Amino acid sequence: MSTLQQQLDAIREQLDAHRGLLESLPEIFEQRFEQRLKPMLGHRERLLAENRLLRQQLLQAPAPDAEAPALAPVEAAPPSREGLGGALRHALGLGPAPP
Repeated sequence: MSTLQQQLDAIREQLDAHRGLLESLPEIFEQRFEQRLKPMLGHRERLLAENRLLRQQLLQAPAPDAEAPALAPVEAAPPSREGLGGALRHALGLGPAPP
């Protein structure tokens, strides 16, 4: 067999191998996609189950008591300009720490 014939045969074998690989690529990509999707689907199922449980708990919760006092909103005092400015100067390294 001549060298050219051997090279041609080797190239044909490579071509057949590449064609086989190309034919299997869709299956390989599908498997990889499923592998990556599986954890997300599991997370989705857990969230849906938690959602169902929370909805069930909400529907089974007793009605609020008419006699129970409503919680009053907590009003925070606005920070003093001196305290806020001092804290800001301290945070920026422009002055001493506030007292």
